[in-house]
Amino acid sequence: MGAELHKTLSKGFYDGWKPKIGSSFHLIVIFTTLLITILISTILWKHRKNPKTIFYFLLVVWVFTIVIESLKQFEMGSHWDANGKWFWKYSEVARRTFPFTLCSMMIYFIPLYLATYKTKKAKIWILDFITIFSLYGGMFVLIYPGYVFNNNIYTVYYTSFWHGSMTMLGLVLLIWRVTKYNWKTMLRAFTVFMCLWAFVGFANEMIWQASSKNINDQNIPTLLQISHRLPVHYDALIKGATKGKFNMTPLQFYFFYPIYTLFFNKYIFLSIWWNSTITLWNN
Repeated sequence: MGAELHKTLSKGFYDGWKPKIGSSFHLIVIFTTLLITILISTILWKHRKNPKTIFYFLLVVWVFTIVIESLKQFEMGSHWDANGKWFWKYSEVARRTFPFTLCSMMIYFIPLYLATYKTKKAKIWILDFITIFSLYGGMFVLIYPGYVFNNNIYTVYYTSFWHGSMTMLGLVLLIWRVTKYNWKTMLRAFTVFMCLWAFVGFANEMIWQASSKNINDQNIPTLLQISHRLPVHYDALIKGATKGKFNMTPLQFYFFYPIYTLFFNKYIFLSIWWNSTITLWNN
């Protein structure tokens, strides 16, 4: 069964084809995401203020994302031995595929919300974080998928479903006014993010101390991809954007990451987009 599933998940598009940014495939993914968002928002509109509606809505999204993430992790650890037999070993992939990136936070924070949804305050902070960061991360990759559009069929559909779910989740909660887009919401979301950032710094250090301490060891996971001990892929992005005139050490980028995330990306992107949307909505 494992071998057959691996064969299915490892299939590529015919003749080396891969979708491109702005292609019909890409536009269909965006349109489908918006269509599903509209349908869910409309169908459940009358029940949007019922706490159980939010609970089960988030539960369904969480189960769906857990399933597709599990398939991804299964595929990342699948190998063929010299005799052509399939085996699973999570080796040499943790650095780039361990599911603890900013875009994967909903699989950790949704259960936290489900466990605290009857509380008065804790659930608000968690839900604000889920809404803002899911919407930002989802829309950013959905609009500009970059290298995640490759020849592997499952990888392309995985990223489309995953970031489509993030976008839909954030939009639905804002449209329902379950989460209100204002400075208090942003403050709560960013406060949770800063707590996460501090925790990740500590956790990455603990992982480093318990590891081989070899920066080339791909078995060392780097949480949020911002380990202060290991090279980060953001360095290449910074070098490219500045034409090689500016770069950062992993430690420098770890401390720069909150500024990069909170101000340059989320505040500007979401403020422009949401304020224009609210203006159209009110008119």
